[in-house]
Amino acid sequence: MLVPTADNKTMLSVRNLSISVGPSGKRIVDGLNFDLAPSDMLALVGESGSGKTMAARSIVSLLPAPLVTAPDCSIHFEGQELTGLAAKALRQIRGARIGMVFQEPMVSLNPAVTIGEQMAEGLRLHSAMSRAEIKDRSLAMLERIQIKDPGKCLAAYPHEFSGGMRQRIMLASVMLLKPRLLIADEPTTALDTLVQRDVLDLMVELTRENGTAVLLISHDLGMVSHYVNNVTVMCEGKAVEQGNSTQVLHAPQHDYTKRLVDALPKRSAGGSRKAVVGPPLVEISNVVIDYPGRPRLFGRAPPKRAVDGVDLTIRRGETLALVGASGSGKTTLGRAIVGLVRPASGTISFLGAAIANDRSADARAQRRNMQIVFQDPYSSLDPRQSIAEIVTEPLKLDTELDRKRRTARRDE
Repeated sequence: MLVPTADNKTMLSVRNLSISVGPSGKRIVDGLNFDLAPSDMLALVGESGSGKTMAARSIVSLLPAPLVTAPDCSIHFEGQELTGLAAKALRQIRGARIGMVFQEPMVSLNPAVTIGEQMAEGLRLHSAMSRAEIKDRSLAMLERIQIKDPGKCLAAYPHEFSGGMRQRIMLASVMLLKPRLLIADEPTTALDTLVQRDVLDLMVELTRENGTAVLLISHDLGMVSHYVNNVTVMCEGKAVEQGNSTQVLHAPQHDYTKRLVDALPKRSAGGSRKAVVGPPLVEISNVVIDYPGRPRLFGRAPPKRAVDGVDLTIRRGETLALVGASGSGKTTLGRAIVGLVRPASGTISFLGAAIANDRSADARAQRRNMQIVFQDPYSSLDPRQSIAEIVTEPLKLDTELDRKRRTARRDE
């Protein structure tokens, strides 16, 4: 068991942290120990399911039921024991002293509430500021994170921004309260490479300005090494390696850490690939897609063009990559191909037939042959449905399958 030695300079000290499914169920986290100093950065790194997110959530008692922490664990923050703390006392710590940024801002931000209202919420709960003071501070923070029109941003809703901008706004909302500790749970997973760097650079700048310590949760050891001083590598709920990030990256000791390092993307040597020869599967011709403008006092703002005159052909057996920055139109075009977005002009055909955007029999037949996987499973999967219900639902589109055959196909 890896047990760091705490000293009087430690802000956060976690000892023997174990999390299980119920008091006697399977352990998700097993005997985790780590320390974090004021203004320092520590990363918990590991693959999905390694327990790093649940470990971070346990610090502020945000574990989902039925997960529970072991009674003999200790989470010590700035001289205060957090385990067993009353709910009222924990609410005073969350947000004000410990802030948290999650990996998908569309899950964290309320889609029905303006950005301004959401930014103001924490300040209303944890400060005595007036409404005008809160607005001024929010505008100043939006200017600090380089939002072009802060006033307009306050009145806007989350869906009006790209993923990168939403994450910047989420980070700004948390840092408004100048917390002593920021827990950042995979804050850039759903973003492209350039936007990832922008968001992480901003996080480092804001936390350094306020002297905020950072606990970063990530699966990307390479990215972590550029930003974080110390790393704890987790595998199956246990810390298997701890140390300086550069040392862990370049001289890993544990076999699991070595596999993580070996899995880091490497620049390809290049080379040509044979062109796929075959009939067209998807044909896209001069496609234009517009999003309607925001309502105004007199009418609407002009529509926003998301895709402008795209031509593409995808052949059977071919893999085609759409590459570009957040907001470049990649996802919008993909949604249009499967009939989820209607183009303003141009044509999209699948197996020679135009894409149907209705509930007709032709549309249902097409959808059985076209599928889309979105970037965030938390937004895609209904939390109120079981896995069996989620897997079975698309099979109901196939009218040739009765209930027994659908169940058998699901179990496969």
